[in-house]
Amino acid sequence: MVDHGADDPVPWLATAYVPGPSLQQVVARHGPLPVRTVLLLVAGIAEALQAIHGAGVVHRDLKPANVLIAEDGPRVIDFGIARAADATGLTGTGITIGTAACMAPEQALGHAVTPATDVFALGALAAYVAGATLPFGAGPESAALYRVVHEPADLACVPGELHDLLERCLAKRPEERPTPAELVAAAHAHPAVGPAPEFTEGWLPGAVRSELPGLAGWGQAGSTGTPSLHDRPTHAGTVPTPTEPVPEPRPAAHRAPARPRRAAPDAGADARP
Repeated sequence: MVDHGADDPVPWLATAYVPGPSLQQVVARHGPLPVRTVLLLVAGIAEALQAIHGAGVVHRDLKPANVLIAEDGPRVIDFGIARAADATGLTGTGITIGTAACMAPEQALGHAVTPATDVFALGALAAYVAGATLPFGAGPESAALYRVVHEPADLACVPGELHDLLERCLAKRPEERPTPAELVAAAHAHPAVGPAPEFTEGWLPGAVRSELPGLAGWGQAGSTGTPSLHDRPTHAGTVPTPTEPVPEPRPAAHRAPARPRRAAPDAGADARP
């Protein structure tokens, strides 16, 4: 976030422009990404989650379409259904909020969400990026939700060296999942990344990086061939409009090598009422 006028007569905010496609677009166009790129994405997004959770917010809808790729790393966007970690206004029996393919079991069941809910979604996102397939399958949302709650993740298309980390993220019980800080440490410990990873020129495959400046074809109708469930509107069930205000997430500063990644509240430079 660049600036805001939350108390002005017409509230507004301005955000930095992120010149890059979403992870959904990248995978649709180029297929699975290399292990090193996946681990760097996990570390960068986990750092963004640390900033988000540090502000007392749970994102609740982390998915490939909500992560933008820039030359200097990923940006987490779209806090449309983000809630305070202790809020209950958008949870309840029979209510599901989020995207089925990346939804944690407790979220699918309408139970209270916690920061561990976002870690599960990060595991599902990483599995999709590494294997170009959804760990709980596609198809009807009801079927995906059933598999999320009752069946193990299908990581057959994911490189074996990522299985242990992703299985921990995709544990059914929230308390068994790693924290974002533990995910950052695990990524740094991998020999493909090293203890001080940076989002330098080689972090993305050449074919992906070559398209970042011009963005030719990104986001245009038909550019990825077929529509994806990640681009569908977030499923909101029959949720009533909450009466309490939604807290604004406070993004961290632009990332230096030793600082957390920024969690961008939206893509594009604009001032919106």
